[in-house]
Amino acid sequence: MVYPRWMPNPRGRPLRRVALLMERIVGFNLDVLLGIRDFAGPSRGWMCHFTDPRPEHVSVVSAWEPSGLLAFLLDPAVEQRVLDLGRPVVDVANWLTDSPVSRVSVNDREVGRLGADHLAGLGFQSFAFAGNLTNAYAQQRFEGFKSRLEAFDHHPQVYSSDPQRFPRASAWTMGTVDEEFLEWVVSLPKPVAIFADNDDRALVVSETCRFAGLNVPDDVAILGVDDDPYLCASGYPQLSSIAIPARRIGYEAAAMLERLMNGGSPRLEPILLPPIGVVSRRSTDVLAIEDPDVAIAIRYIRTHACTSISVEDVVDQVPIGRRTLEKLFLKHIGRTPLQEIQHVRIAQAQTLLATTDLTINAIALRSGYSNGNWFSTAFQSQTGQSPAAYRRSFLGSS
Repeated sequence: MVYPRWMPNPRGRPLRRVALLMERIVGFNLDVLLGIRDFAGPSRGWMCHFTDPRPEHVSVVSAWEPSGLLAFLLDPAVEQRVLDLGRPVVDVANWLTDSPVSRVSVNDREVGRLGADHLAGLGFQSFAFAGNLTNAYAQQRFEGFKSRLEAFDHHPQVYSSDPQRFPRASAWTMGTVDEEFLEWVVSLPKPVAIFADNDDRALVVSETCRFAGLNVPDDVAILGVDDDPYLCASGYPQLSSIAIPARRIGYEAAAMLERLMNGGSPRLEPILLPPIGVVSRRSTDVLAIEDPDVAIAIRYIRTHACTSISVEDVVDQVPIGRRTLEKLFLKHIGRTPLQEIQHVRIAQAQTLLATTDLTINAIALRSGYSNGNWFSTAFQSQTGQSPAAYRRSFLGSS
């Protein structure tokens, strides 16, 4: 059967067929789909058709004759078949290297740098990365993680194996543990902070630690990526994760596809959105700092930084002077107490800017600043951009 690419709308406007090559059961994809819906709504005239992103399913898409495609491309064979269709296409993943397909995704190097900052801020001296480095997103997350840690003179160990045998999470029931991966985790100098390329891998690390009798987070702190609610809740304890703007990725990808279907030129450079921030849970609720005064001061900052505390308030919590405390902070986490207060406040502000529609003044107050002007100055100094510009990087231009 041959389908027309345009179909009549009862209101007189033609309907466009848009093929969605992505699984619907994955947390990331669900948020991407919500973003696509946000853009398309009832007024765009889009009629969407789902199919899994497998080579054999592209022929189904071809018979449907879509006006364009939004795809989660993780297989070169699927990518080539999609390109052979000759339709506008936008990729919402970052699995393939040197892809000619227009793409909207997260800045994976920035994801890695954020992971390094979070784990280094816990006072760890031993770091590791677990991920499938045959995928572009994992490679870029590792590169960002490694480069950031090396700036602090830390050198993370890495585990990557054949993707066909890389252990997968079994969630509620313990499956067969991969012996090679188990030996690697056990061999790491403890305490160690492990950054996983995604939440599924983080859950594998968690299960492996349980099997080996290692305590999370005291022996092994674990940080994943995607903030998948099911996977993070399945860990024992629950897993910390870096939240990425999947819904905004879907919105921007849909907007890009609309431009392509209207005759626009493919975008050579991808749109890469910054990660939202770290969602801290029990798997990183630890301070790997032997000095008790520093540990007490850091915990006080992270609990009270957004309530307008000062450095003197921090000093009052410990039996040592300000100068000594500053030297110890620099030794253990590479920041002074004042810089740590600013770091916590700015991280809170970034999350609020990315996930809420609160005014700048309201965000300033919730982040520990007495007014919007002081907040904007501090934010610009810490991030290199204004709060409004940071928020626009999530809201996009459409």
